[in-house]
Amino acid sequence: MTTHNYAGCIFPEGSRSKNGEVKAFKRSGLATMLKYMPADATIVPVVLHHFWKIGKYNMTPIPFGISLKCTVLPPIERAEKTINEIIDEVEQLIMDTAAQNQ
Repeated sequence: MTTHNYAGCIFPEGSRSKNGEVKAFKRSGLATMLKYMPADATIVPVVLHHFWKIGKYNMTPIPFGISLKCTVLPPIERAEKTINEIIDEVEQLIMDTAAQNQ
């Protein structure tokens, strides 16, 4: 990531929910990414709303008329935070935002 100035993306739930409820985070993937990314990298949580509806039946058929929405949350400063503190903050922000938009 550092050498080539790449961006990274991870879906910490691991897979889409079948009913719209946020699944438990699988922390190890996000922890690994945070461990190896530059200390000054920007962390921008994004919440995908209603995407579970297109995967509810394994995208067969793709439902018609579904309204999808993305909420880009404010960047998180790494500062003096531990990896676990960052993951906790990301998880809480995503859970709170998802709950407000169901």
